[in-house]
Amino acid sequence: METFTMILWAEPREEDFDKTVNTVYEILKELNEYGSEIAPNFMTAKRKRDAVPFNLNKQSISEILKKRTNKERGIEFPDLGCTISFFSSMHNDESCNIRMKIGVSNQRFKNTLVIHLSPYFSGYNHRILEFEELFKNCIKILDPFWACVSNDQNIEMYGDNYWVHDKPSTIHWLNYFNKDVSDKLEVEKVIVTKDICAEKFLKGYIIKLQKEIISVENKMHIEKQREVNQYFNLM
Repeated sequence: METFTMILWAEPREEDFDKTVNTVYEILKELNEYGSEIAPNFMTAKRKRDAVPFNLNKQSISEILKKRTNKERGIEFPDLGCTISFFSSMHNDESCNIRMKIGVSNQRFKNTLVIHLSPYFSGYNHRILEFEELFKNCIKILDPFWACVSNDQNIEMYGDNYWVHDKPSTIHWLNYFNKDVSDKLEVEKVIVTKDICAEKFLKGYIIKLQKEIISVENKMHIEKQREVNQYFNLM
């Protein structure tokens, strides 16, 4: 069964702790509002059976972030941010796994949101439009330079590399490029001459490969992806 991952990458940035707390809170709230199947219902533990329910509020997030600040030999490195993770269900085949690296200001790294979706996630079945809105809302909050919804089996065709030579390795089912990435890919030029589903969003663009979510078992989907990759010189 094919599975999918939603990924957002944001540039490192200087921001105060309260702003970081609020960013995490707003993203987790969006997931909560979509529904329990993707909500941060539990904090990740070394053993799943030891995980405890997570109550979403700013105070709990603040406490978690303070505990997870990067340390080495007792010395804190706040510029490296911290990594926090959650999951939605004790049943593995129904669970969505959420991981955030947040509060990063070191220029060698980035802030990220990665959500591994369950095979039965409604967002690529009967709730596609709602899932697209969730994707957009997370982009508004985290302000990434790039984001996508990727087929986990499809990215294997690209060596599991999401970026190659400072550009995306491929066009996924859903994609977001900020202004810098859009300019690099000449998105405005391409969408004028080619039949591509593109939406101006914030200062960049959302590119949707096709109406239905991509499947590696569908040859027409893969051919469409290759064709659009050529438009953006990604092949």
